[in-house]
Order: sequence, then C-alpha cells, then structure tokens
Amino acid sequence: MRSIIIQAIKHFLFLLVIFAFMPTALNAQLTPNQNPPGIKWKKIRAEHFDVIVPEELTEEGQRVANTMEYLRDPLQKSLDVRMRRWQVLLSNRGAVSNGYVSLLPRRSEWFATPPQSDFSGTAEWYHLLAVHEGRHMAQFDKLNQGFTRFAGIFFGELGQGAFSFLSTPLWFMEGDAVAIETALSNSGRGRISQFDMGMRTLQLSGQQYSYYKAYLGSYKDYYPNFYHLGYHLVTHGRRQYGVNLWDEVINRSTRYSYWPFTFSRSMKKITGRNAKGIYKDTMTELDSLWRRQTEGLEFTMVKKLNNRKKRVWTNYKFPQTIFDGSIVALLTGMADPYTLVQIDPDGSEKRLIQISPTDRVSVNGSKICWAVNNTDSRWWAQSFSDVAVYDIKTKNKREITTEGKYFSPALSPDGRQIAAVKFTPERKCSLVILDSENGEELTQFPNPDNFFIKTPSWSEDGIHLIFIRQKYHGKALTILDIENGEQKDILPEGEDNIGCPVFYGDYILYGSSYSGIDNIYAVHTTTGARFQVTSRKFGAFYPAVSQKNNELVFSDYQLMGMDIVNIPLEPEAWKPLETIQQRQVQYYKPLVSQEQGKDILDTDLIPNKQFPVTDYSPLKNSLNVHSWYLLPLPPNVYYGFISNNLLNTMEMTTGVTHHLGENVRSYSLGASYAGFRPIIDTKLSFGKRAALYEYEGADTMDVWDQFDISSTVRLPINSSDGPNLSLFEIGATIGYSNVTNHEFMRWDERLYEEMMYISSFINHFSHRQKSYRDLQPIHGYDSQLSFSLGNIKKRDKLLRISKYYRFYFPGLLKHHGISGTIAIEIHSDSNFGFFQSQISFPRGYKQTYYELFKYASVDYCLPLAYPDLALGSLLFIKRLRANLFYDYGVGWRDDQNCFYRSIGIELNMDFIPLSLYYLEIGAGIRYSYRIEDRDYRIEFILADIAF
Repeated sequence: MRSIIIQAIKHFLFLLVIFAFMPTALNAQLTPNQNPPGIKWKKIRAEHFDVIVPEELTEEGQRVANTMEYLRDPLQKSLDVRMRRWQVLLSNRGAVSNGYVSLLPRRSEWFATPPQSDFSGTAEWYHLLAVHEGRHMAQFDKLNQGFTRFAGIFFGELGQGAFSFLSTPLWFMEGDAVAIETALSNSGRGRISQFDMGMRTLQLSGQQYSYYKAYLGSYKDYYPNFYHLGYHLVTHGRRQYGVNLWDEVINRSTRYSYWPFTFSRSMKKITGRNAKGIYKDTMTELDSLWRRQTEGLEFTMVKKLNNRKKRVWTNYKFPQTIFDGSIVALLTGMADPYTLVQIDPDGSEKRLIQISPTDRVSVNGSKICWAVNNTDSRWWAQSFSDVAVYDIKTKNKREITTEGKYFSPALSPDGRQIAAVKFTPERKCSLVILDSENGEELTQFPNPDNFFIKTPSWSEDGIHLIFIRQKYHGKALTILDIENGEQKDILPEGEDNIGCPVFYGDYILYGSSYSGIDNIYAVHTTTGARFQVTSRKFGAFYPAVSQKNNELVFSDYQLMGMDIVNIPLEPEAWKPLETIQQRQVQYYKPLVSQEQGKDILDTDLIPNKQFPVTDYSPLKNSLNVHSWYLLPLPPNVYYGFISNNLLNTMEMTTGVTHHLGENVRSYSLGASYAGFRPIIDTKLSFGKRAALYEYEGADTMDVWDQFDISSTVRLPINSSDGPNLSLFEIGATIGYSNVTNHEFMRWDERLYEEMMYISSFINHFSHRQKSYRDLQPIHGYDSQLSFSLGNIKKRDKLLRISKYYRFYFPGLLKHHGISGTIAIEIHSDSNFGFFQSQISFPRGYKQTYYELFKYASVDYCLPLAYPDLALGSLLFIKRLRANLFYDYGVGWRDDQNCFYRSIGIELNMDFIPLSLYYLEIGAGIRYSYRIEDRDYRIEFILADIAF
C-alpha cells in the first residue's frame, strides 16, 4: 500500500511540474535584457553555424566560426550525435564573463569579457567557451530523441526543453561539458586543483553527504555546486564503464523523458548502479586518490588571525595589512553577503562596508579599491566595470570612473594611482594607470599582441608592475617598468595556472597548483629560480606581504571556508621547485585517450577560412517561431505559436481557443517589442466564446462574441548601486473591450458589455543584497502606485487607485527579518471587480471589495531548522521556517465601515520535488485567528498563495 501511495504522489507532483512550465512560457513578457540600439550586427554563415556579431567583432566572429566548425566532430563524438545548425551570438557590451546555450529560441550567447579569476584556467576565453558551450549544443541535439522528440513535435522547443530538463539532471549537463573542456584541451576546470578543492576538503575531513544533499544543495552546510559534482560523476562513469556510457544512458532515458527519474533508472539498467550508487562509488574512488595525494606531505605551520567563531561556511579573501597593522579582507559565505572587514591585531573584527560581488580587492594605506559591475539603466545586456574607492578613515565610498571597462584595480604604494586592466568592446586589452582621486586615465601601456592581462600589482617602490598575461599558449608572468614601458617575462607562457602575483624584494610571490594542491610559490626576478613557499593541505591563495613584520599573509582553505593566516617570510626555508613532487590526481586522464588523445585547441590546427558575411537586421529577423502548443483541456482545446528573435527585442504569440461542445473559436495575438527605450506590449483577442451558466435552475451553455484590445507602454529603469539593488518602472495601458450576443450573462457582467479603460502604474523597489541564508532583504522597501479608469458605454465610470509600501528590517537574530506593509485602495463601485484589487487582504478572511480599503500588516520571519531530509527521490526538504503576522484592515461601503483583524503563524518548508534542482518550492500551512469574530481559519499555502 505504501508503495502505491508514493507512486500516486510522484505522479501528482510530476503533473504539477509539467503544467507549471506551460503558463510561464505562454504568458511571458520581455524583460529589459537587450543590447543598446545602434549596433551594426553582422551574420557570418559557416557550414554548420551562424555567428551573429557586432561589426567591430567580425574578425573575432570568423575565428569563432572556424573554431566551432573545427570542433564539431570532436564535440559530438562520444555522444554519437549529428549536431544541427546552431546560432552563436557574440555580445560585447557587457562586463560579465559568461556564456550559455538555451532554447526558446535555440541559440548560444557568449560574453566577450574574460574573467580575472583563475576558474577559466590557462585556455583562451573563446576557446574555453567553444568546447564547453559547444558540448551543450551537442547535448541538446542528443536529447532530442525518443519521447523528448515527440514532445518537440507537439510543442517545439518549449516541449523539447521542458522534457530535456525534466529527465536529465543538471549535474550531467554541466559535468559532461566540464569533462569535455578538460579532455580536449590542456586546460579545463577538471585540471584545476581549486575546482575539486571543496569536495576534496569535505571528503578528507570525513564529511560525506548524501547524493541528494550534494546535488540539490543545503542551507546548513556548504557543498560545491553541480558543476563540480557532475564533472566527477561523469568522469567516474567513463573511467569505470567506458566512453559510451552516457550515450547509452541518454538513448534509454529519452524514451521515458516524461518520467523525472528516468536518467537514474537508465544508469541502473546499464551499469547496475543508479545515481546514488554512482555517487557513492565516485566518492569512494576519489577518497582513495585524494588521500594518496597527501600521503607523506609536510604541511606548513601557520598562525590563524581571524578569531570569530564560524558557525557556517565562511571565507576571508584577499587579506592585506594596512597602516595600523590590522588586516582588511573580503568576507563572504553562506550567512554573509560580500562585506569588507577589518581585523585588528588582537583578533577583533569589525565590518567596514557591504559591497557587491567582486573578483579582487586591493588595499594600501587607508584606501581600499575594487571593481563594481554596473548594469545600464535600461539596456540590461550592457554593463560596465567601474572602480570604487573606500577610505577607511573617513568611511567615504565613491566610484571614480563612470561607464568604464576597468578590471582588477590595484592601488599604488602611495595611494595616488591605480593600475587596472582595460577591456574594450572591440576586445582590445591594455594595462592603464588611473588617478585615484578622479579616475582620469594617466597612462595606457601598449599591448600590440592583445594578450589578456590579469591581476596587476605594484612593486614596493611604485616603479614596476607585475601581472599575468594570457592568450593561446597559457599564462606568463610579466614585469612592466612604468617609466620606460619595457616588459620582461619572469615566467614564460605555460600551462601552470598561476594567479595573484605580488612583489617581495627580489621575488615575485604567486599562487600555483604546481604540486597538485594550490599553494604559494616564489620566483626570483633575476635568476628565475622558483620555490614553494607554503605547503597547505587543501589550498593557499591570495598572497600579501606585511612589510612591517616581514610576514606572508594569505587565505588558507579549511573545512569551514578560508581563514586568514600568516607565516614568517624566510626565503632560506623555501623549497626549490625541482624538489617538489607533482601529485596531480589527473582524474580526467582516461577521457583524453577516449576523445582525441591530445590537446586539439592548437591555433596552428584550427583553419582560417573566410566565411560569407552579411548584414543582420534585428527587425527583419523579428519573426522566429520556436515553439507551439496543443493543449486539450476539455471542454476547450488550446493551440498557438510562440516567437522570440535572437536579440530578445521582439516576442510574438498567437493562440486559438476551440470549444469542443459548441464548435466555436476565439483568437488571440500578442506582441512585445523592446527595441525602443520604452517596452511596448500589445494584446488582441476576438471571436466567439462559450461558458456554462445557471439559468432558471438549469445549467445552460451560452455563446457570445467578444473583442478585446490593449496596449501597454512601460519604462524600466535600473538604478542599482553596488549591493543596493534598485528598480523603478513606470507604465500605462489603454484598452477596449466589447461583448455582444451574451444572452445568459450574469447581471453584474452586463456593466462591461462595452468598455474603454486606461491604467497606469509606478513601481519601485530598493533592496540590499542578502546572503544565501537570508529569508528576506536585510534592508529595503517595495512600493507601487497604480491608477485605473474605465468608461462603460460612454456613460458610467469605474475607478481604482491603489498604493502600497512594504518595508524590510533585520530581526533580532541573524537571518530573522521584520517587514511591515501599509496600503490603501479606492474603488468607485465596491460591488464589482473588473479592476482587480492590487493590495493584500487580511489573512484568514475572504477578500471583499470596498469603496475605500486600508490595510496594514507586520510580519516576523525566521528559520527553524535545516533538516536536509530526503524522502527518497520524491522530496528533498532543505529548510523549515516560520512567519508570525498581524494584519489589520478597514473597509468603507455606503458610509459604513467594517474592521478586519487577524493574528497567526505560517509554517513553511522549502523543498525540491523529484530531484529537480531548479524547482525549489515553499509550501506549508497558515493558521489565522480572526480577532473580530473570534474564529480561525487554516489554509494550505504554496509559494505564498493560500488555498
């Protein structure tokens, strides 16, 4: 009996998930995520790929097209698939490093700016994206078979994408892509020891979590994401069962892709081990390899400087000593947003300022600088990287550049200048020096070969800069003489994933994974002799020199995150590099021989053809039908089409509703255009409709004609500043509705037979970025003002005015939150709800319309527990939380008022159903005690909606 109940619940949740996908896609409106107008787009037509590029990146587009054509066969080989044509969009207006492949519509978008962090390894940025995103393209084409192909026939890319993600875990999608980027190149994240550091530390510290916790995440304990987990699971599978394993698993799982557990069951069918079993086998194998890696190693003794007790995974990054001997670092973790902190010599810690996520912090004297990512106010695909400076003494923070593309800024010893990496939309990279007061560009050093430059740092005397340069042949360590511009390589280009270099006398200290574990190394600037400075068990990062005490300060990774530690700087104690044993696990090695047997991303091997180039007009390419739907939901059948263009400036939908019993149809058309500064949404529907009415005690079917048209103009304005997220949106709608031949309509519906209406709104929210664990913003507010006016048959008028504010404050303890709401709404006629209410009604009561209604509430939310409880593959419960509330409302109608007061509690759990990583849901129960009538109400709540 128990198994039957479980199966029934699984089927119910499965149907719930499927129908959750559909309305989201069909009712979508365009977001402001567009490039600014005025870009001249070009289309490069290769044999199997279309590359869409801004005109200034045409040459880069040719290189990408050649690279993708060259890689096509290797990318599809181990999945045994023939890739269809793909469109690749090269964007160059953003300052974010990323790339993705998606459906709706089918495309891959690559962002031009490489990362300053070490996660990309030693590969050239577009080469890394070519193998990683190219493998995703092959995956989507491979998944388009079996039932998924059947869904694609009936729903287009909407069906293909929905059932691909329903049936295939994200750990496979990303893990397989990481495995291929590693196998086809001399780089790739599978070769980077920092990539497995989180899992390795947990395993060697005796913390092995369940498969569900490792994959689906936790609010209690840190586990690296599905990229890390997936790479190791995919690689173990191929090591143990051969190159064809995942090809065979997909061949079988796609036959039953309507069933969310099909991937794990296909693994079981082919290998005898399901996903949980493969995870257990993988961790057993890795445990042995990782323990062997550290056997016999002598570890450097360190002094820990941060004394605050860690209750959860927390990192102290980029520690640097300042004028008074204290240390400044960037604090971040599961319980803390990005915050600059100061740690005094006695270990006491104080917070300086919360900042937005950044890849580097530089400190000198009393100044701190970092790069801030700023999104354009309207064109969200355009972003900038500006330099922020904070003065510890005055507590003043300012951005000294505006709409710049400056990365990894570093303060000079006297604090008057800042060295930074400049990266233009033309993908031209240079090292520049800025005035730290006004951001003026003082010097730009030539970079004729256009190497990508990373993490510059000043010498103690301020006349040299050390930086990493990178292109097609790995990373080099280079010194620049500021006075004459001469450059000298201290370390030649190579595959050592070096990072964060700093000066120390005649040495350069830098991070490296030479031994197989990230540690701090040194190279003599004259002799080139290299040494290992630290030997830590899990990883050492971000070296900084304390000149006063002749100490090395760095971040040391441990089970609970990165600590700040120091050691004396004693060059005589350093170990020469030639005495250091390389202990890379090389877990990926069998994959190399299974694929091409070598690094194939050699520029000498990639062809250099010139493919045809034509103008690409976003307007002429506005129509791009990618999905359609046919939904028989008796007594109606719904069908239609969805179109989105490549540049996300135009969305169009068409729909038909066919009533089976009366054989009548209605039609709808919708369009959203975001190529102008305001976004324009238009909807049109017309035709015959049918509904069942009770007439003279009997159910009677009525058929009528209805025509509706509306147009909305809205202007979103992003005014975010660092960690303060802010969005302002203003909009207006004008519409017309006409109903005729409606014989049996309810008496109240007759009011709206013919109606003109206008609506307008102003929305604004301002939130401080929260930590991963926080239930709500720490500080902030939401506000909305809306106005609607309707004219019925040129005779009667309907009016609705709504206004509400919601405020957020911190609670008594960490992750607790207080929120308060005040709202008011006016209706010209309280009996009817053509204009639906825009404000909340006191909980525990049934909503009623009033001519005037005022509402206020106070909520206190808090986490209760983080159970990380898996009910098989059915549910994974991540968090239990509570919300205490008090609601007050008063409504006026016909010169009489009615009061509503309630107090109660909501008990919720945040869970993931069916192991669908991307579908975390909150659900629970609400108890409301109605003070006015001394009664109560218990409701089920799902995603804050009561039933």
